[in-house]
Amino acid sequence: MALLLVLVVAGANARVLFGGTWDDVRYHATIAPPRLAAAQSMQAGSL
Repeated sequence: MALLLVLVVAGANARVLFGGTWDDVRYHATIAPPRLAAAQSMQAGSL
């Protein structure tokens, strides 16, 4: 059961685990900033 859980989590996050997003300039320039802004808004309680 634990192995299945590890495989599911690794499969869902494979792009991050295997370096797909760390090298992707478009990800850091267009996708990450709105996600960070949303996370900060949620932590501040403004959403």
